[in-house]
Amino acid sequence: MYYTKEQIDAANQTDLAAFLLSKGEELKRCGSETVWVRKQVWIRKNKWYSHYEQRGGYAVSFLMEYFSLDFPSAVGELISERGKDKPKRKGFRLPKPYGNMKRVYDYLMNERYIDREIIKYFADRKLIYEDSLYHNCVFVGLDSSGKPKHCHKRGTEGDFKMTVEGSIAEHSFHFDGSGEWLFVFESPIDMLAFITLHPKNWKKYSYVALCSVSERPVLHRLESNDKITDIFLCLDNDEAGISACVRIKAILEEKGYRVTRLSPKHKDWDEDLAFKRSSLPPKAVADKNKLTVLSAKYIRTAENTPVPPMLTEKVKCAFTAVNESNTQRPIEQVENLLVLLLQLAKDEARKCLSPITWEEISDILCKKILSEKAGTLAADMQKLSYVYAQTTLECDRNLFLDPILSMSADCVRLIYSYRR
Repeated sequence: MYYTKEQIDAANQTDLAAFLLSKGEELKRCGSETVWVRKQVWIRKNKWYSHYEQRGGYAVSFLMEYFSLDFPSAVGELISERGKDKPKRKGFRLPKPYGNMKRVYDYLMNERYIDREIIKYFADRKLIYEDSLYHNCVFVGLDSSGKPKHCHKRGTEGDFKMTVEGSIAEHSFHFDGSGEWLFVFESPIDMLAFITLHPKNWKKYSYVALCSVSERPVLHRLESNDKITDIFLCLDNDEAGISACVRIKAILEEKGYRVTRLSPKHKDWDEDLAFKRSSLPPKAVADKNKLTVLSAKYIRTAENTPVPPMLTEKVKCAFTAVNESNTQRPIEQVENLLVLLLQLAKDEARKCLSPITWEEISDILCKKILSEKAGTLAADMQKLSYVYAQTTLECDRNLFLDPILSMSADCVRLIYSYRR
């Protein structure tokens, strides 16, 4: 999809606070700025900034960063949002279901390792289904009368996830048991993964997925169930999850509840389940470790290698050499391309007046290698070329970094496959 400069500029002028409110997100006013509570991102009109990550930008990069959209999809979403200046806003509506749940079952069972019977339990009650348009996995939250009031979508391909417009946070995806314990998670998939890991008498307990790190769904579940005395905070084992646990724990203890932090061994419960259920876990872990070491090696090489003149043109030439190469000495050509790409990532961030450290590049690259599906050099080069064609984006480093480091991840995987 091609967008004109005027359309891109219009998309970048979108009021981000209004956009987030339309998605049911919680915002907090701090002076002249607004804070998106779930991610602790500061917002002023069409601009955003993360103090934790020390980066920011405009509306298009915001959707790409936090809603996992590519550039054309982000622009399209914002243009559509700005066009919704109607007297009456649309109410909450569930996505139309597909005729079967084949892709959702395949995704949850084979990629997320969740037990079929647990998926079926929620699917039979229409709390999980597959949407007809994009085949997303849809998680439904009901109110006390059994009416849908919340909907969270998770892509069965890629990293797409989004809460449907009009959703009420208090009614996020949950299960009410008869016992006195409530388990709290960041995402529906983590909730299902935890149940898979601890299936014994699971229906006795209550569970809620925040679809964020807000305390509102927890407080509402407590209002709806006066039997609950003990709450187990099972949020992610990362900076955001740990910080949210401290905050929510203080709120709940002030109300007289017993609160315990249950921390996953890895980043989240789904990752714990993947390590336990993977058909060849020792090899998988070994491969991840080797990929991490390999990427770190080339980060150091790029850091210590002089940056050549006409770097962008050198990258294009190196890509052409790899793309047209025969099998004689491909690994040297891929290594050369990888080092140039890493230098380009650093250089573009500098030119965008948003410096990035080698440690940050290493962190982003490792995450792409370990968590994203393998891409192809040609496809990622096409994305990069598209970004360079949009001259209005030259001050947003994130738009450059994503395709550059995606290509770098492709190169690391290629080098690893050659050496095995």
